[in-house]
This record gives sequence, structure tokens and C-alpha cells, in this order.
Amino acid sequence: MLSLARTLMVLGAVALVATGGCNSVLGIDEAHLNEASSGGSSSNAGGSTRVTAPPAKNCFEPTKACSDCLATQDCTDAKNACLASASCRAGLNTYRGCLGTQCADPDGKCLADFSALESRLNPGSIGLAACVQNTCATECKGMPLVNLCELYCSCMAPNCTGELALAGTPLNDCMTMCAAVTPADTTCRWTHCEIAPAHPNMGHCGHAVGQLVCNATTTISHTCQGKSQSSYACDTGDDCCSGKCNHNICD
Repeated sequence: MLSLARTLMVLGAVALVATGGCNSVLGIDEAHLNEASSGGSSSNAGGSTRVTAPPAKNCFEPTKACSDCLATQDCTDAKNACLASASCRAGLNTYRGCLGTQCADPDGKCLADFSALESRLNPGSIGLAACVQNTCATECKGMPLVNLCELYCSCMAPNCTGELALAGTPLNDCMTMCAAVTPADTTCRWTHCEIAPAHPNMGHCGHAVGQLVCNATTTISHTCQGKSQSSYACDTGDDCCSGKCNHNICD
């Protein structure tokens, strides 16, 4: 399994206290998340992925027109298949980061890279990228294909359902709960959800439901580029801006 440090390119940012905001205002550098190395499994299968900080408001989620188009049966099947895979979730996040602060893909490279990832994960299958190209090219051009809460809740389903229920949120209410917290908080929780299978019994699912390090007051603080800020999950100190990883959490 590749080190988390190799699957992460996290941005530097200054205080994010609202549910979005323009990168140019907040000083956020857009970053990419490389796909995990766990192959074409439909679940995490013990692999781990890392998560970028919340995107700019203008590139935070698909428009209604795009979402409605992707709700057609063929696209829904492809979307659900991607969301069921930790590696494909990482690819969706990478795609979002590739769109940049302008939320644009003028030469189609971002979508082409995502399509190549899907082809590696599920050879011979028609993936979400193909559905966008063939069915929703106009509606979904240059925008994220899912929102942050879809990525988070799709991770929670296989990894942390029990902890979610114990926290008072049945899985079918995950999206409603997620919408009530800040993107910074959701990002912190998603980080721990994705790493939970690789580090069982370390409390990551607890953090993923908002205990201790991930909670309603989570903010994006100034940090270095390419590594994780305080409270995010980690394997080694090399994953963290501080250089310190204690119990798989960046100091």
C-alpha cells in the first residue's frame, strides 16, 4: 500500500469559517488528490485515501442541471459504482481539484484523467466520465460531478455505519446531517473515514462522526502546501505540515 504521503496533495489555506467562499478571497491554493492504489475494488478493501480541503464556492458542487442529468438510470449506476470505491472517490476529488479556482476544463484533460482512472479500476465498464461525455456533456461541462457530502456519506456507509448510528444519525440521514456542518468539518471527518479501514481500533470512525478532533468548530487554518493540517488523519509525520503524527492524527 502506498504511503498516504504519496496519495495526498493538500492545499494551504487561511481561516475558513463559512461554508465556502472564493479562493481568491480566502487565499486557498487548489490542490489535487491522487487516487489510492487499491485497484478496482468496489470498497476500500483496507486501502486508504486522503482528502483535499473544501473547494472554492464556485466549484463546490454540480449544478442542478448536471445533477438532474446524472440522475438518469445509466449515469446513476455509474455514479453509484464510483462512489462505492475508495479509489474512485479519490478520483472524483482529484477531478474537482483539477478544475481549479475557475471550475473549468477547457481542454478536457481533467475529465480524460478521471476516465483513465475509471478504466483502470473497472476495465470494460462504462464509467461516470463516459456518461458525462456521452449524455451530460453540456450540463456537466467543467464542474464537479458530486458534492462533498456525497463523498463523505459514501465512505461512511461501508466504513463507519455503526458509529454514525451511535452518534444519532442513521445512515439514510447522513446527507442531511452533513449539510448542517461546515465543509471544513466534513473534510476532516472524511479524512478519518477513508483511513479507518487501514487503522482499525484507532478511533477514526469516532472522529468521522464529529468526536474530538473533527467537530462543528473545525476550521481550515494556515498550513503548508502538499501536506495535512492539524486534526487530519496521517500515517507518519511526513504526512503533516507540523511533521508530527500522533496516533494517526496530525498535530
